[in-house]
Amino acid sequence: MMLSSVISSCSRLGLLGFGCQIYGYVIKWGFDKIPHLKNSILELYSQCGRMDEMESIFEESETIDVFPWNMLLMGFANAELFDKSIGIWHEMIKFNIKLNEFSYSALLHACSYAENLMIGEHIHSVILKMGLTFDTTLMNSLLSMYSNCRQMAKAHLAFEDISSPDSISWNAMISGYIKNELPKECIEVYIRMGRNGVETNELTYASIFTSCSLLTELKLGLQLHVHTIKRAFELDLSVSNSLISMYAKCGNIEDSSQIFCRIQNPDLITWNSMINAYARHGLGKEAIAVFEEMSYCKEPPNGATFVGILSSCSRAGLVSEACYHFNIMQEVYGIVPSEDHCVCIVDTLCRAGKLLEAKTFIENMSIKKGSLVWKILLSFCRVNGDAKLGEVAAKKIIDLEPWDSAPYILLSDLHASQGNKAEKAHMRRLMENRGLKKEAGCSWIFS
Repeated sequence: MMLSSVISSCSRLGLLGFGCQIYGYVIKWGFDKIPHLKNSILELYSQCGRMDEMESIFEESETIDVFPWNMLLMGFANAELFDKSIGIWHEMIKFNIKLNEFSYSALLHACSYAENLMIGEHIHSVILKMGLTFDTTLMNSLLSMYSNCRQMAKAHLAFEDISSPDSISWNAMISGYIKNELPKECIEVYIRMGRNGVETNELTYASIFTSCSLLTELKLGLQLHVHTIKRAFELDLSVSNSLISMYAKCGNIEDSSQIFCRIQNPDLITWNSMINAYARHGLGKEAIAVFEEMSYCKEPPNGATFVGILSSCSRAGLVSEACYHFNIMQEVYGIVPSEDHCVCIVDTLCRAGKLLEAKTFIENMSIKKGSLVWKILLSFCRVNGDAKLGEVAAKKIIDLEPWDSAPYILLSDLHASQGNKAEKAHMRRLMENRGLKKEAGCSWIFS
């Protein structure tokens, strides 16, 4: 029993090496045929992502017991191997293995990663039929599944079925609403938490500050920031990262900078949040300074880091700096440019009036050319009155998206601005002949 407990502890702590050493002694002493010891090592391999070893041990196990099956389900679910998880489920049914709440929780975990709503809903119906809604952990898995499948209305109904939701249940709803860009609903759940006397934690506030960012609710953000200071949650990295973004999106870059400076051990998200904060405010040199500090601290950047750097250069008119960072992204850090990176470069060149250079850059792009880069070029052709280049860009957009009215309208307006009424009328006729209509504009009035 002691050896089994030690191996199980290694599973929970992720200590694969030490657990395997213990199992070596188990084999040496001839205890490896004992079922509960075999289950413990199966759990170790499952939790630590060793799929081959897990399957090997499973084949030697007593397959009438549900525990080894559950370990297989959990292992495949954690490794995001959806098809294998579903395959094990079908085998369990075939061999009349009675599934329990742990089985269904693992299956929901797999559905969550694969965003497979159909099977997730089937499992929900089984949970209701078996009367398992009392199991809060299982219901929390259901909430996560619906959240990942962008079905927050169904997540809400499932949440209301939980007799005693815990803090994980409440946070699952809050993070789910944020993931699905429903900030008002997120704040409503937070208010309900307070009314029900549910203890909030760092995860709660990290999500709530994101809601404030999306709604640009600086006043509410300030109030909630006071709560985090009182409870010492401001020291939590996820909360600090959310605060950096919240203050920046609400127009207060100074507070973003102060919070960033107080963080002792920033992670990649921290660095990216601060770079994006400066980019949002058009402070290109400050964003580059953060990137240089990041390099000095030996924090490897990722693609998102360079999107922030390049967009900050674009807004600040730093053409040479943008080109330099685009080059080192590939040559020094080995990051393959995405469409977002290329869009930033095209935008930078166009803002500087370098339209021909932007066209050359687009034509030489190593990735598949989407319509967005051509739309940016066409927009700036209109601003700069370059009808000839505008026609080239418009033709490219029409080839890529023949049913988009935007290139016709932009090019028509470009001709109109130069007094070329004949070409304007020609573009409008083309639109009519192809059955295209200008999308009606709309405005929001807040009172």
